[in-house]
Amino acid sequence: MKDWDCAKCGKNICVPDDYHLEYCCSGHMCGCMGYPINPVYCDACAMAIYGNVNMEEAVSNAQEVVDSYDEEEVDDYLFDDLFWKEM
Repeated sequence: MKDWDCAKCGKNICVPDDYHLEYCCSGHMCGCMGYPINPVYCDACAMAIYGNVNMEEAVSNAQEVVDSYDEEEVDDYLFDDLFWKEM
């Protein structure tokens, strides 16, 4: 385990050694605004944000969704002229 800061309040928390921030893009023209797609929160902030949920299950489900995306298909879609014409 290694030390990390809560993404909301900055409180020091422990995360797995293999944890690292992941980003979907630079934030240009994206709803993520360049923020991490896998932030970690202390228990108090997680409860305030998500309510009473099974965090391990929620993280696992979110990771499955991220893993299901084919990066080449996403890149092709984002750089396709039709995508920008729809906007």
